[in-house]
Amino acid sequence: MRLRIRFIGEKESLILPIHHNEMLQSIIYRYLDTEFAEFLHNKGFKDPESGRYFKLFTFSRLLPKKVYLNHHENTMEFFFPITWIISSPLPEFIVSLYNNLIRKKVMELSYKNNVSKIYVSNIWIDSIPFYKNPTLVRTLSPITVYTTKNEGGKLYTHYYSPDDSEFSDLLISNLIKKFRALRDQSF
Repeated sequence: MRLRIRFIGEKESLILPIHHNEMLQSIIYRYLDTEFAEFLHNKGFKDPESGRYFKLFTFSRLLPKKVYLNHHENTMEFFFPITWIISSPLPEFIVSLYNNLIRKKVMELSYKNNVSKIYVSNIWIDSIPFYKNPTLVRTLSPITVYTTKNEGGKLYTHYYSPDDSEFSDLLISNLIKKFRALRDQSF
């Protein structure tokens, strides 16, 4: 399921650090029902075969009317309206987020002692798309594929490019693990 949120602000724009994904992720946890948010944040859903845990949600970058990048300040200025898309295969995730955003309608974001209020002007749940084989899709956030390796007692992370031969196999393997975690979900 996909939740689409449109924001407006007190001012014409919103200034955030270039690296603001953690800030966006914290908004999601803050606007979920408390018990569910704690479960997702601290644990998640377990793939019974690999033992890995997954959060089972993703979100887009902020999609503004226009954006300016300030390299000197390491900031981005997003001009309203701003759209944000959050996806999850978990209906309870989408419903919880939707209900809490509808009820509260306003968010406060702070950066460098500057608090900005942004308001939910529209929020809707997109219908589940129907795909035919094969289907070309465009992602709203980057796909990161990596493995963690141990060499000489030191762990390091190897990130794969879509051009790497292992990329597709690792991506499919990850999707299968998430499917198993979703199928065996218990919250």
